[in-house]
Amino acid sequence: MGDSCHGHGGSHSHGHGGPGFSGFMPGGFHGQLVPGPLDPTQQPRKVSHPEDSSSWDIVKATQFGALERCKELIESGYDVRQPDKENVTPLHWAAINNRADIVKYYISKGAVIDQLGGDLNSTPLHWAIRQGHLSMVIQLMRYGADPSLADGEGYRGLHLAVLFQHMPIAAFLMAKGQEVDSPDINGQTPLMLAAQKIIGPEPTNFLIKCNASVNAVDKMNRNSPLHCAVLAGNVDAVHILLEAGASIDLENANVILHCNVDLMH
Repeated sequence: MGDSCHGHGGSHSHGHGGPGFSGFMPGGFHGQLVPGPLDPTQQPRKVSHPEDSSSWDIVKATQFGALERCKELIESGYDVRQPDKENVTPLHWAAINNRADIVKYYISKGAVIDQLGGDLNSTPLHWAIRQGHLSMVIQLMRYGADPSLADGEGYRGLHLAVLFQHMPIAAFLMAKGQEVDSPDINGQTPLMLAAQKIIGPEPTNFLIKCNASVNAVDKMNRNSPLHCAVLAGNVDAVHILLEAGASIDLENANVILHCNVDLMH
């Protein structure tokens, strides 16, 4: 079992958007976004183009929100479903850069709403969730995007919203029918991931207020959220889970909760 709750390596703790996630480069979301507002409820502000957009390719035109150039390229024969050399479609670029008008146009031209792309094998909706663009999440789901699909790491939409600490998006997804205790591909609930990977009281508190089960266990290791918090050394989450009624009598093969919980008090 090792020293972590089973599942994915790495930490998703602290800050908005998660580690190394400021957007723009497709694979692992490294690099930078075109300048735009941090508030996902706002539309991106107009970017002053330092050059004539008539020479831009589809990726750059999409990133910078040059709708007319995008239309020109599509009308000239560019297939809106065609991924670039990094296996990323124009719709992905529009979603991560919060370009609502371009998303609408691409969908009208036959873009595949849940096309997988990039190193993380993510949908445009996954990209929008990771970046915290609530308005884009709403728009994509109106076009039929499925938040229950998993990305290449096994995370579904709600799990991503929790991991990247975008609680308004998490609340929206649950309001649209995503279950608070839905498992990811590895059998972990959002509360397990929060207890394992995010140091601090949130979003553990938030999920418990949404009636997440504090005693659910995953299928692989029989870990509960409390097991995950103890293994991660997440003292805040341990205290919150205990206050919410988490059982210290649940057993798995590797953790004796009584001893570990006593040590963390």
